[in-house]
Amino acid sequence: MIPKIEFRYSYVYDKIYRDSCDVKDFLEDANKKYPSKKEIIDFINKIKIAWKNDGAKILNKISNLCSLKWKDDKIVCYVVGFCRPMSDPLTVKFCRDVNHAIDIITHELIHKMQSQIDSKKWNRWLRFVNLRYPNESETTKSHIFLNAVHKKIY
Repeated sequence: MIPKIEFRYSYVYDKIYRDSCDVKDFLEDANKKYPSKKEIIDFINKIKIAWKNDGAKILNKISNLCSLKWKDDKIVCYVVGFCRPMSDPLTVKFCRDVNHAIDIITHELIHKMQSQIDSKKWNRWLRFVNLRYPNESETTKSHIFLNAVHKKIY
């Protein structure tokens, strides 16, 4: 089963980021401003069009490359003005480039699929990675599998 991705704006969720001191400081340092609700919703409409063209192919490839089936029939993807993207809940930030946003969504969906790998298989994978790359950070190690899948998709 291939899930449907539902792109969603949540005022409450977006307000958490909009009002965050860390986000405000980061944007001020970068000389940027937080996007308006209208900008975010317009962006969501652009993502919906782009996802309609390639989304099913991306989801199928992730499933096939990971040898796993999606557990959910629908995945909500929240779009906020600014955040660090995450897979659960699937959340991405406003971008000027829709293709870049699709790439980020793909990355986070691979993380989501990665979380479905049973612990026995995942621990075997981690042992291999720890032996092969002992000096890498945990973040790097956890992204080796992800980046291999991501590269096969594109």
